[in-house]
Amino acid sequence: MSEVTNGPGLHPWRVLGSRAAYADPWVRVRTDRVVTGGGDVLDSYHVVEYPDWTVVVALTAADHRLVLVREYRHGIGTVLTGLPGGLVDPADGDRGPRAAESAARRELLEETGHAAGTLRLLLTTFPNPSNQSNTAFVFLTTEAVSAQASAEVGVDVVLADFVDVLDRLRRGDLAMHAIHVAALWSAATALASAGDGAALGSLPSRLRATLLSGAERDGG
Repeated sequence: MSEVTNGPGLHPWRVLGSRAAYADPWVRVRTDRVVTGGGDVLDSYHVVEYPDWTVVVALTAADHRLVLVREYRHGIGTVLTGLPGGLVDPADGDRGPRAAESAARRELLEETGHAAGTLRLLLTTFPNPSNQSNTAFVFLTTEAVSAQASAEVGVDVVLADFVDVLDRLRRGDLAMHAIHVAALWSAATALASAGDGAALGSLPSRLRATLLSGAERDGG
């Protein structure tokens, strides 16, 4: 890897002042007056302070089906297919992976009626780092089991074939939240290298095949 050095302007901005423009239990909008790395003064730079998010890529222990949810998303005004997940609550603990894991277990059970089993931290990312302060934590479990009869009201639970979901995403037949798309492809890469043990059956080899076919179609 080539050595990387900071060019002109690639330095943290200096905050001259800050105020809360809006706040409620769910979100806080902070307005900063800043000096950029290039020396420009911005009088009103808005930062949205959301809680951290958690997302779960959950495969059922019995038959390795991907646990998806369908729910209405008011921001875009439509029902969207996605992964279980949600906000990390203060009751889950301090910010960080441990609190996010607690939230992941809670959200998976509440939304889908499935208990997680072992959770693996798969990906840590930032939903919109230019003006959001939160972190998104993606977890993977291959041990999800049905633990209660009902799921959250307003949520339809779908058990899908993982490879089929990836193929639909690639073809453009399925649209999802960007973090969920990143989570699924990260999980596919991780599981494709898991070997062909009895625990996952043919899923790793099927994932390797779809990843390879995608690379070939893209000219990789």
